[in-house]
Amino acid sequence: MGKILEYFFQKDKTENSALSMQIDRQIEIATAALFIEAAYSDENFSAEEKQLISKMISAQFNLSPEETKDIFEIAEEKIQKSVSFYEFTSVLNTELNNEQKYKIIKNIWRLIFADKVITSHEEHYIRTISRNLLLEHSDFISAKLEVKKELGL
Repeated sequence: MGKILEYFFQKDKTENSALSMQIDRQIEIATAALFIEAAYSDENFSAEEKQLISKMISAQFNLSPEETKDIFEIAEEKIQKSVSFYEFTSVLNTELNNEQKYKIIKNIWRLIFADKVITSHEEHYIRTISRNLLLEHSDFISAKLEVKKELGL
């Protein structure tokens, strides 16, 4: 009887681990998609922005260069097939707390400030994403001010 119970508990642990890895991958892809969309929001997705996004994804999720490349490619494919940001923000809303979502907004601000110019499209994009992530307007402003100070702008 003990062996049977041990088998089922081990099976549950394996299934939970696989599910956790799948959820982690969804979070990584959704975050990467939002970063990529931010870079496209000014209609000028530069090589520097692509490199910065790769660094942010790698650092935020502790990914290898190969894993980062895979996430980036999958996110780009998902963007092409998506009809709105909701499919990305809904994953993050389900799986992340406000502090984690706030970090994503800060990273989007870092990306937008990379060229030291904010277009109205970029500001609109990040405002929309912040709202879709169910963050307070004060969080949107705080993130912007923190990043500006961090970057010396």
